[in-house]
Amino acid sequence: MYRSVVLAIPRNKTCKNYPQYSFFPYGPLKLLSYAKKCLPQVSFHLVDAGLYSDDETFLSAILSFHPDLVGISTHTSFAYKECLALNKKLLKRGISTIFGGIHVSTVPHQAVANRNIEIIQGQAFDGFVAYIRQDKKETIPNLVWKKNSSVIENPSAPWRRFDQLPPLNIDIIDIERYWQKFRNFHIGTPPFDEKCYTIFTHEGCLWRDRSRGGCEFCTPSTRTYFPNPHYVWREIANVISKFGPKFLIKDYGDSLSGNWNYVKALVQTKPSQLKPYEDYVFEVYLRSSEVNEQWQIDLLKTLGVLRVYIGYESFSNKILRNIRKGATVESHWRATKLLLSGGFYLLASFVLGCSSEDKTTIKETIEGCYKLKEMCGKKLLFLQASPIAVLPGSRAFNKLTTFEPQYLYEDLIDSEETRRRWYKHFTNFDSIKEAEKIIRETALTLGNLCIFKAIRGYR
Repeated sequence: MYRSVVLAIPRNKTCKNYPQYSFFPYGPLKLLSYAKKCLPQVSFHLVDAGLYSDDETFLSAILSFHPDLVGISTHTSFAYKECLALNKKLLKRGISTIFGGIHVSTVPHQAVANRNIEIIQGQAFDGFVAYIRQDKKETIPNLVWKKNSSVIENPSAPWRRFDQLPPLNIDIIDIERYWQKFRNFHIGTPPFDEKCYTIFTHEGCLWRDRSRGGCEFCTPSTRTYFPNPHYVWREIANVISKFGPKFLIKDYGDSLSGNWNYVKALVQTKPSQLKPYEDYVFEVYLRSSEVNEQWQIDLLKTLGVLRVYIGYESFSNKILRNIRKGATVESHWRATKLLLSGGFYLLASFVLGCSSEDKTTIKETIEGCYKLKEMCGKKLLFLQASPIAVLPGSRAFNKLTTFEPQYLYEDLIDSEETRRRWYKHFTNFDSIKEAEKIIRETALTLGNLCIFKAIRGYR
């Protein structure tokens, strides 16, 4: 059995989005909390590169715990190159490693075939514990490994909901370091800018399920479910009891507005001792097409929502239709007006370069963003416009491989190169260079519309 285990999260050097490393990584901490409950004799630590100044101090932090096993989290395809570099450094020092996370779970056979690594794919709870116990590899659930020259994919363990697992063990992380990052990003923002906490009121996206794949660029990561609402409130009550009131609760569920009956259940089960807008406020993700009535605004206020994040993606109906957003420009404006009438702060994101993007659709989005800024004023906390990321598992990636089948066999994929090839095949600019120039300039222009530049992520 391994005795000292570190779960390492390499830095995502490609994306600088809102607000990187301000919120602790819920999934990895949930995994370590479960492992600690199962194996109390093992020492567990989480080391997040975002809390360190460079790769060397990150590595030094890992080594300071004298691990005999390091789990490497491929939390995004953008960080996979850094994950492989870290793996190489650890193996040179004789430290065992095991990979997990979204990216390698999407390309498990390619990764194991092409690299000197082993993977716990999908939900890693039981597989990670078995790997730490050093069970026979043939018996470890969710393990993808190589035997001789063949890639072996072991059967999966029963799927687990978060509310069926032990509560988060906050003592595994130094939460104050995340709060310092949070404060640095939120200088000059509204109240509740001192302490933050991460939860999932739900996992998965009902729109993705209903539309059989969701938005063009979306990478599905889990099945959809809504936990017992008492579980959500227990987590919030526990952290307020431990650290005091005035928390910004960041809900990383894909879209709370996908299930208004569940929102009602959250309101109905809220413990009476918890006071919204005094003890806590929520930041939640909503879809514009699912915010239509005043009673929904009233419900969000009763719940304690202060900040709403909407993926507008575009102000072109042609783009919204082609990416299968399930929203329209009209629904964007309707939801925006309703949310502003409720006094909420808005955070807006846009994706540039989607299917059939051209100069006209870019112009529509630019004009829409200026209108959004004028309409919201200081209620617009954050606006990010990013070039499309064509990542494994998304419909965009699947479309691209019909023209570029070589990507089907790769695990380390150059996101800049796939984007250029996407522009070539699926956008309507005169050239790839023109697409890159227009989209890059548009992203910078729209990013500068943000009122509070400190939280834009462009430092």
